[in-house]
Amino acid sequence: MRRARATRESRSVQLAVRYTPGEWEQIEARAAAAGLGVTDYVRVAAVHAAINSKVDKAAIVALERQGAVLRGLLERLEAIRSQLLRGSGPSPQTVERVVAEIRQGLVGLSEAVKRL
Repeated sequence: MRRARATRESRSVQLAVRYTPGEWEQIEARAAAAGLGVTDYVRVAAVHAAINSKVDKAAIVALERQGAVLRGLLERLEAIRSQLLRGSGPSPQTVERVVAEIRQGLVGLSEAVKRL
């Protein structure tokens, strides 16, 4: 009796990859430690492994910080807009100060993005 073949996509694409002897030894050792053959290990590693990003983590923190500053400034600007819509509001100097802070925040954001 013949086994029914599972319905799955067949693997028809081949890729030739060259390794140094040292790399090959590492791959064989890792495959054995994982309880897999080399082919299965390399496939799983290539398809499912997370790759560490080379993005500078300090730049990401700086970018997040600048985003928080801009969110705070936006909230202040929305409060000023609400006051102006009700017929009251801050002085023009206050509005100019908030606009200047937003500009400064955008400069900081731009610098943080450049470091990525």
